[in-house]
Amino acid sequence: MPALNVVTCNHVLGEMHSKSLRHMLKISRTAQTAASGLRAIVIDSFYPSPFNFVPDLMERFYGFGYALAHHGGEISAFALAETTGAKMPCLCLA
Repeated sequence: MPALNVVTCNHVLGEMHSKSLRHMLKISRTAQTAASGLRAIVIDSFYPSPFNFVPDLMERFYGFGYALAHHGGEISAFALAETTGAKMPCLCLA
């Protein structure tokens, strides 16, 4: 599997089945573990649905070692917490 620094997701993230979301996070985590520097998942919109509410989505990201690094407008980014330790940078994407 190639090393990836950034994984992007569109607004259908909230519509994913919980097993699909877990699989996506597992693959992202594996690919980003091999990378160096800041590693993040960038989302263009959470788009909550009856399947996944925003707090539930955030809990799943936290469970895989990601921390919210930026949220503003339609763009959110989760970075691997181990990337920078306890201090998470704000990713200025807007």
